[in-house]
Amino acid sequence: ERKDTCIPSWIWYVVLVLFLIIILFLAYYYSYRIYEQKMTKSVRQSNNRLSLILNTSKVHVWLFDIAKRVITSIDPDGKKTTIPLSPHFFQYYLLPEDYERLCSVLDEMSTQMRKNRETLEIHTTLGSRKEVHTFSVNLSVMKHNKNGKPMVIIGATTDITADRLRQQQQKDTMLRYQHIFNSALVDTVSYDEHGFIDNMNEKSSKVIPGGVQSVVNAHISIQSVLGDKDL
Repeated sequence: ERKDTCIPSWIWYVVLVLFLIIILFLAYYYSYRIYEQKMTKSVRQSNNRLSLILNTSKVHVWLFDIAKRVITSIDPDGKKTTIPLSPHFFQYYLLPEDYERLCSVLDEMSTQMRKNRETLEIHTTLGSRKEVHTFSVNLSVMKHNKNGKPMVIIGATTDITADRLRQQQQKDTMLRYQHIFNSALVDTVSYDEHGFIDNMNEKSSKVIPGGVQSVVNAHISIQSVLGDKDL
């Protein structure tokens, strides 16, 4: 004979509902954990790719907190180092005029007196021999507050010393060439890759009405000068 347990029937419905809620919660929790693990893996892979790019391109990233006036340097491994924007610190690395110019640009971007992106060149002294290096600094506002005012500025610094030295060497070579070209005692003419006159030295230009530019504009070819159409 079946005995009455004295438990109301509605209790079993409550237990069933609670059981279903627990199952749904566990399902949500595990799905969230799986999603979180995937996102963590994706972020880690993105950071690794960014680190590789920064190491390859030799770009140094740093953040400027406007309110605290501190710079947070971020190395390729993601390690952060916070330093104050102070002349007592930066005078050992930046030339005085470049420090003043960098502070001026940061302040003007902070007060929205400049646009949200700026690029400038600064010079630093590195190593025990205090060699001067040239850096390109790209600045942009990274974060605004709810009123639209800048809060954080991100800077990307690239060493362009080798590029500037190469450009200077090319300039010096062209100046030496131009000096030799103009100081020649005989008429000297140069032609471009298509065989047309593109320059003349000062001695040649003196005997031609209109000067060098008139000859260049006339598109005179080497065939015309030498009278040989087969060239």
